[in-house]
Amino acid sequence: MKELTVFQHNTVDVVDSRQVAEMIGKDHAHLMRDIAGYAKIIESSSQTKFGLADFFIPSTYKDAQDKPRPCYLLTKKGCDMVANKMTGEKGVLFTAAYVTAFEAMRQHIQSEAAPKISPDKEERAKNAAKRLHIMELNAKSRAASQMQRLWNAAGIQPQYQALTLNGYLDGLRLPQEAFSGVCTHMLDATTIAKNLNIYSKSGKPHAQLVGAVISTLELLPGESAETPYSRNGHDGVSTQYATSVQTKVWQWFEAAHWPAALDIKGRHYNIVYTEPGAVSTVFRDTF
Repeated sequence: MKELTVFQHNTVDVVDSRQVAEMIGKDHAHLMRDIAGYAKIIESSSQTKFGLADFFIPSTYKDAQDKPRPCYLLTKKGCDMVANKMTGEKGVLFTAAYVTAFEAMRQHIQSEAAPKISPDKEERAKNAAKRLHIMELNAKSRAASQMQRLWNAAGIQPQYQALTLNGYLDGLRLPQEAFSGVCTHMLDATTIAKNLNIYSKSGKPHAQLVGAVISTLELLPGESAETPYSRNGHDGVSTQYATSVQTKVWQWFEAAHWPAALDIKGRHYNIVYTEPGAVSTVFRDTF
């Protein structure tokens, strides 16, 4: 089966009845007779709101002797009407052919109508994008400077500032060696509680209790540090501790014989141990 050729007639997409007849294996004269019957019904009915040109457009072509002969130009609706009268394989193939042909014509028209960007406009668009990128970098740089002033006032160590800012500015990627020992050897109170199997009655690592115990200990310089964080849209500062502080907390509980409750600085804490005196593998590896 040959492909249908869709073309425009007065801005309307159409196909030639001769090509339709050839595609469906029908004599053109017989197809003309059928279409004339459809046209008569459409034109004679007082109830229809459709015009004949919505389906079939009378036209002519010249035969081999250069004499004019009648034909019809079929719109997509006209092809629908012809296809609806057909059954079997030919009807299916014809429907697939004309639907594909009209869709291809529609896409072709849309691509032709799409605005073409001139080289000058494209270059201007690229330059505008570069300027926007530079403006964004400048805004980020100003924000980073403000954050650093606040962190310096809070006494946050430079390596933690660098860790937070790493990747904040496009093109800034500090080497991972710069952070060796910054995160892997520092722990927060929640991690220490989890490593020592110290939990609250709600079943969560008892970070508040661990923090209270740490507040009673004498820490050496460098055993704690304030680190900035940003989680779920909230910014703040958290305290991180060296693994030596975790050991001191364990020793404190050992000396206290792992009590079931504690009162520290006016606050009462109930404690649940998953295994009193036991420690997690993570903590054991730090000894």
